[in-house]
Amino acid sequence: MMKEKEMSKRKICGFVFFLLLALNNSGNTFECPSAWEFFHSFEIEEEGLINVKLPLETVDAARAGLEDIRIYTSGGEEVPFSRSLPNPVTEFELPAQNFEVIMEKKKTLILAEARTLNLIKSLKIKTSSRKFIKAVSVSGSQDKKRWKALAGNRPVFRQINGNSNLNIDFPAGSYKYLKLVIDDTRSEAISVEGIALRYLTEKQDYPDETFEADITGTVIDNSTTRLFVKLPARNINISEIVFDINEKLFSRKVTALYKRTQRGEIITERVGARTIYKIAPDNVPTHSNLIIPVGRQIKSNQIYFHIENRDSPPLNVSGIKIRYKPVGLRFLAKKPGVFYILAGNKNVAKARYDIAGLKEYLKTAKFKKAEPGHLKVNLKYINPEPLPELAELGTEIDTKDWLYRRKIRIENNGIQTLELDEEILANSGRSLKDLRIVRDGRQIPYIIERTNASKALIPELVRHVTDKQKHISRWEFILPYNKIPVKVFSCNVKEALFGREAHLFENIADDRGSVKKRYIGGSFWRSTGKTENKVFTIQINRTLSTNKVVLEILNKDNPPLTVSNCKITYPVVKLLFKASSNEKTFLYYSNDKALRPVYDIKLVADEIRASEKTNAFVEPDRFPSSKQWWQKSAPSGVLKIVFWVVMSLGVALLLFIIAKLLPMGEQGAED
Repeated sequence: MMKEKEMSKRKICGFVFFLLLALNNSGNTFECPSAWEFFHSFEIEEEGLINVKLPLETVDAARAGLEDIRIYTSGGEEVPFSRSLPNPVTEFELPAQNFEVIMEKKKTLILAEARTLNLIKSLKIKTSSRKFIKAVSVSGSQDKKRWKALAGNRPVFRQINGNSNLNIDFPAGSYKYLKLVIDDTRSEAISVEGIALRYLTEKQDYPDETFEADITGTVIDNSTTRLFVKLPARNINISEIVFDINEKLFSRKVTALYKRTQRGEIITERVGARTIYKIAPDNVPTHSNLIIPVGRQIKSNQIYFHIENRDSPPLNVSGIKIRYKPVGLRFLAKKPGVFYILAGNKNVAKARYDIAGLKEYLKTAKFKKAEPGHLKVNLKYINPEPLPELAELGTEIDTKDWLYRRKIRIENNGIQTLELDEEILANSGRSLKDLRIVRDGRQIPYIIERTNASKALIPELVRHVTDKQKHISRWEFILPYNKIPVKVFSCNVKEALFGREAHLFENIADDRGSVKKRYIGGSFWRSTGKTENKVFTIQINRTLSTNKVVLEILNKDNPPLTVSNCKITYPVVKLLFKASSNEKTFLYYSNDKALRPVYDIKLVADEIRASEKTNAFVEPDRFPSSKQWWQKSAPSGVLKIVFWVVMSLGVALLLFIIAKLLPMGEQGAED
């Protein structure tokens, strides 16, 4: 009996214990809100000021400006925080002061004074000399007495083809004075007009980190190599880009590009540009500069590189490293426990905490650092309608002034991307201000994406002649449409050794019928190798006035070239808009009187570009947007009878008037 009572007491105590434990844990169970798609969890062991670094996967999952980032406690309480963002400008450049040049025997000595006490990381020589290569040594000092060597015998050069390197990098340090020694033993001295010093801003909470970028594609076209690189995330604050190239001796101009939004259009913008080089022959100290400085946030997860090879063989780029500045979140943990970082809310507004105004005072405070775990998917996430605040249809429109329309085929609801073909581009003009997407008499707002891609057309060769007296070969081509916005004209040349001037013209007739040449573009085609059928190009980047172009090559005293496979390329342009599948959606174009539309959709252009999109297609058949007077149907019924009666009376009246105006006959004249 006693044992049964003890057993029942133990059961009751155990039940009460587990009940209290469950009640205690119920206040600490965190449920991620359904509006956020992802979350992190991390544990804080003691209260105090915390600085947690956001992983790149979180930066990518969040919106462009990180407006949707939130911090919660395990009890579901929102925690105010301030973002420890890298400075928008982490480097700046100023000209050196008290600049002095001293010419000595077989060397040029330059003394310069820094303007600030910030750390100096590099300098740039300003010179008007056109062709040279020099070895430059740099030293730094605080008092002009004790000098510290910063860089020794660094190559500085400028070539005829445009490649140049006037920058000298060295370990960052604070120096009041700098001394440059330019070696003039092998060539005459160059003119130096000034020195620009590149400074670093204040120290960041986290040092720069590095990741290996993913090279997704390589396109070698004519004298250019294009590299396509995918980044692990968007919104990365990139400090610099470092190339890994195994070649021992080269010099190339490299331009980095990415897509961004400007005035409602998606354009390609330059991230940075520099001449990279390496001088590493056997038994000689290696000198190289394979770094492109960036110092800005890139909202895209793709970067493109253009490497100018000219007549040199393409470089073998084995890898690309990206150095970036991490983003941190600062907050006060009132007690130890598990905290959560939320990301991936497409609609929430930016949080405005009072702690954000105190970040200047928190710079000197000591923070404990925390590392969040792996990014997890919220299983209760409800995917909202893409950009629900964006109305699909806009204002009404009268399309009578538009000449053409083409049907748009939309297969899925949501954000659409529509590529414009050459016929639309030719009839819309370079600004594309007359484009309208219309459904049921109302406009559908859109933004224009001007991509970095291009498409090729093969013009029809109608005539080829060689004027032996003027030593000119001429090819005449016809394009499928007038006013195509041509970007590049290219041809294959069979010969392997030659140098010719090539020019492109249009023949334009004026009001009197006389034909005048309109210069479109030109280039000097040069080949010194053994490769035949090499491709040569002429850059145009302008809209043609006609559909006829003439290629002229100056032969001088040389035999004519064998030219074949001529092409023109035009830029790929897309329209991005929100729409549901409907058979009554049309694209209207060709209206010289139309003004550029102003849509509110440009305010969410970044969100649209980052959204998942489906392809819409424009049907090939073109129709007049409205019937002209000669195309309208004839009247019928009563209107038909009235029409012919009026026409008969008009003809009779006209005959009566003509009869009255005729001169009298001979009999009337005799009387």
